[in-house]
Amino acid sequence: MEIDCGLPCLERSDSTIERCCAGELELQYELESKAAKWYATIDIANAFFSIPLAAECRPQFAFTWRGVQYTWNRLPQGWKHSPTICHGLIQAALEKGEAPEHLQYIDDIIVWGNTAMEVFEKGEKIIQILLKAGFPVKKSKVKGPAREIQFLGVKWHDGRRQIPTEVINKITAMCPPTNKRETQAFLGAIGFWRLHIPEYSQIVSPLYLVTRKKNHFHWGPEEQQAFAQIKQEIAHAVALGPVRTGPEVKNMLYSVAGNNGLSWSLWQKGPGETRGRPLGFWSRSYRGSKANYTPTEKEILAAYEGVQAASEVVGTETQLLLAPQLPVLGWMFKAEVPSTHHATNATWSKWIALITQRAHIGNPNRPGILEIITNWPEGEKFGLMDEEEQEQVTRTKEAPPYNQLPAEETRYALFTDSSCRIVGMNRKWKAAVWSPTRQVAQATEGEGGSSPLAEFKSVQLALDIAEREKWPKLYLYTDSWMVANALWGWLEKWKKANWQRRGKPIWAADEWKDIATRVEKLPVKVRHVDAHVPESRANEEHQNNEQVIHDCETCAAIKQAKRVKPLWYGGRWSKYKYGEAWQIDYITLPQTRQGKRYVLTMAKATTRWLETYPVPHSTARNTILGLKKQVLWRHGTPERIESDNRTHFKNSLINNGAKEHGIEWVYHTPYHAPASGKGEKYNGLLKTTLKALGGGSFRNWEQHLAKATWLVNTRGSTNRAGPAQSESLHTVDGGKVPVVHVRGLHGQSEEMSNSSSVSHFLLLALADTWQLQLLHFCLFLGISLAALLGNGLIISTVACGHLLHTPMFFFLLNLALTDLGSICTAVPKAMHNSLWDTRNISYKGCAAQVFFFLFFISAEYSFLTIMSYDRYMSICKPLHYGTLLGSRACAHMAAAAWASAFLNALMQTANTFSLPLCHGNVLGQFFCEIPHILKLSCSKSYLRELGLTAVTASLSFGCFMFIVFSYVQIFRAMLRIPSEHGRHKAFSICLPHLAVVSLFISTDMLAYLKPPSISSPSLDLALSVLYSVVPPTLNPLIYSLRNQELKAAVWRLMVSETLN
Repeated sequence: MEIDCGLPCLERSDSTIERCCAGELELQYELESKAAKWYATIDIANAFFSIPLAAECRPQFAFTWRGVQYTWNRLPQGWKHSPTICHGLIQAALEKGEAPEHLQYIDDIIVWGNTAMEVFEKGEKIIQILLKAGFPVKKSKVKGPAREIQFLGVKWHDGRRQIPTEVINKITAMCPPTNKRETQAFLGAIGFWRLHIPEYSQIVSPLYLVTRKKNHFHWGPEEQQAFAQIKQEIAHAVALGPVRTGPEVKNMLYSVAGNNGLSWSLWQKGPGETRGRPLGFWSRSYRGSKANYTPTEKEILAAYEGVQAASEVVGTETQLLLAPQLPVLGWMFKAEVPSTHHATNATWSKWIALITQRAHIGNPNRPGILEIITNWPEGEKFGLMDEEEQEQVTRTKEAPPYNQLPAEETRYALFTDSSCRIVGMNRKWKAAVWSPTRQVAQATEGEGGSSPLAEFKSVQLALDIAEREKWPKLYLYTDSWMVANALWGWLEKWKKANWQRRGKPIWAADEWKDIATRVEKLPVKVRHVDAHVPESRANEEHQNNEQVIHDCETCAAIKQAKRVKPLWYGGRWSKYKYGEAWQIDYITLPQTRQGKRYVLTMAKATTRWLETYPVPHSTARNTILGLKKQVLWRHGTPERIESDNRTHFKNSLINNGAKEHGIEWVYHTPYHAPASGKGEKYNGLLKTTLKALGGGSFRNWEQHLAKATWLVNTRGSTNRAGPAQSESLHTVDGGKVPVVHVRGLHGQSEEMSNSSSVSHFLLLALADTWQLQLLHFCLFLGISLAALLGNGLIISTVACGHLLHTPMFFFLLNLALTDLGSICTAVPKAMHNSLWDTRNISYKGCAAQVFFFLFFISAEYSFLTIMSYDRYMSICKPLHYGTLLGSRACAHMAAAAWASAFLNALMQTANTFSLPLCHGNVLGQFFCEIPHILKLSCSKSYLRELGLTAVTASLSFGCFMFIVFSYVQIFRAMLRIPSEHGRHKAFSICLPHLAVVSLFISTDMLAYLKPPSISSPSLDLALSVLYSVVPPTLNPLIYSLRNQELKAAVWRLMVSETLN
């Protein structure tokens, strides 16, 4: 069989290919829901190698081994897309052969049934289909039919998944880890079974802390206790499943927020069962700011995570009995954020949207989520609460809706509400009761309680009113599920149990006793109501009102009369267009060469026309600028702009601009994906189009932005003229984008061209804030002045002092010139950027900076080498010193040093700036330097630059060895000098030069030869300052401290200048 896995298959994006194969967890959930009695598994032998590659695809997998080139003619196992392609081909063969019901994960297949014969027949048919399609199946690879079988490493029995015995034995036999790698291996072995272990995250938290990079490995009593406890939990892990369906099956979700993390578990209880069966245990520690949430927010977060996990197991159409430690549904149906909270408004909106939407699924008698109060089942018997306790509360005392009460009964109706907030270090609660007939509210408040306590107080307040006025009955309407469930029937059960559950007093037993005693004397009917209008309903009503106003001609005339005069934009008067709204947002993309990494997207609400504006930062000023250029100047002033409430939109600058132009700015909270609007859809289309135009990435997205915007606006119309449309169109995610063929996505070489020249570079900023930048400017100013003063003083002293016209001081003068040039090359631009808060340097300016910096650094190294030769001749061969180092010889050596430095700088600069740059224009250095420019190159020509750099490095190493050899000979000669005065004089001559050489070479080696493991942006910046700025500043100080002749000459020069 020749299976064609050609380029059309292999050139798809990674995400498209990887989506073809379902996850292991999804297959486990699906198999768990079958609740079968018999199983059989089929494993295809050498499935990958049974798939031939088409001839045109084989070069793509070529490789070289021991000098000989080979290629694969079968699908290789090591390629990342091989499992998905194999899975897809086997799945297609099974679908074509109309295989019976089964589950497949790559080359593993499982069938199930209620009898062994049924499973045998299904397996036999699947094997025949596979053999016919060309997939070999060995007899040893077929297991079953059997009541118990392993599939994907999990043991299955009666629809329940268990940890295999050999896995338990292997884990329990493990010894305590001795390093981080062994700890990670242990956590990897047990992490697969975390759904079987209650509070897994809290138990293994000490072990995870050991594996962090910033922590040293330390195995103490806490780690040993966690290690032993998790092995014990593995040994006693319970089986999970099966997932059952039906109205008689009760799904119980228990959630709790502890001090160290969240935990929740899902259980099912069928008819006639005295204890439930667990479907899974989940847990995780608090991440980031979640540890600072209030107790109520932590409970809501646990319930939110639990509802999401439960929906994956039992679906969203089944009823879920939620059992948190604290009531949470009341907060969700209030649809408002409490005054005291730590979570953001967006997080609260996400919680409310999911839980309320899930709760409303189903019929009124069986809502999607029903909150109950019970204990966790993870006890000695792993059972749920008693049979009578778990029965749903019969609502015999439920009041009718308020609008259905008889007119004479409405005066006996009261609505209750409560709240709690933190003031300073104290909690303050408030309870209120409202009478709709009298339009009167009565409230009470106190300290030291919580919101549930305030609910009790509101009920007690309502009973006080009814007893004081001697009402014959009371209709109580509350938004608290806890109060409603208690008055419906829990009070009777608690009273029979002596106000205890499992031997422990119930929470707030005294308050419940008082309420129960008073309810016995006064007939009370209670009903749960949504006391607050959800935000979605309020927004819907608001939009309906807006639509009515928009369609009203009188309203439009009133709005027109309120407009004083049209506004002047771009040399023309702009007219207002009523009823038009724009939705705006920012999307983030990779930084471009010009430093832009955000796109302001503006979508028109009526026609869905899209406008885009690239900016470097998402700020309020850029928002106003983008709106003026793309919306106001092109489409006129809109009536309304909609955006989220982040700082680049909710800003005083935005508010003032909107008022000035008469625009209504509507803010909304960013919701999760199901609540996203059309603006988010257009953002996704724009990103997809940009990625297609960039050949699978966002490369050069700014150049493609105009075309991508046009393609999004004209999708569905292929006849409309647009900007440079020459490619064919194909569909990506529902929109039409150009076909972009990119070779080399899977290992082939790709030669990229410099499609657009770089006009400028972005240097590394020395600091993030203006204050620090000003500090760096002052620091560099002081260093520059010190270097100019010191080197200038040496130059003038040597040039004017006739006693210093010797080879040593002649070379010192040249060295001072190189120091002066190098510091004047790098520092002034950095000072300018710090002072004016910019990072730009022109392309020519960068080239000039590279050339002069290389020129002066190379010359300095050459003069340091020559000066070591000068020291060698003066100490080791003093009699030949005047002959070998005459004025002509010194001039020739200086000229050679300057000429070699010029040629080296010229070749390096010319070769570097001839390379095409396609990886942006951002340099990781505060001045232009060759290594950082090479990182931006995308051409193989950079190998030529690396070769040239290698030659330069070899010559530099030769000079370094010459310096070392010279000083070895110098020290040997110094040891032979008999007098102490002579040795001291020789040492004074050599010490300044040796210090300067050591400073120059050590800083260069630290900057270029440091290990990558210790590299960091701040360290790299500090080292670059160290080797580029510090040596030119310290060299004059070093020479002047130890050289008596130089100090005397400087003193004579200063005295003569003073006298003159």
